[in-house]
Amino acid sequence: MVSEIINLRNFRSRISDYINKAMSGENVIIKSKDREVVLISLNDYRKLTGDETDYLFSTDANKRHLLEGMEEIEKGETVKVKIDELFD
Repeated sequence: MVSEIINLRNFRSRISDYINKAMSGENVIIKSKDREVVLISLNDYRKLTGDETDYLFSTDANKRHLLEGMEEIEKGETVKVKIDELFD
């Protein structure tokens, strides 16, 4: 969620305020003539760039379903289909 869009001069004059906003989960966009920057917390950054596996295994149900699927692949219990066959 973007909480505020500010110019670079405003950011410089109140940098600690905007850092505190970002650290509390509010995202700030800083604009200058030819550039834009987003200030976000490290936690939000990690969510954006984190390992997809963490997300896929984030619930017990997802984890169980994925592990069962991997087991089926290892046992040869899968069927290959073409994508266009799925929509017939």
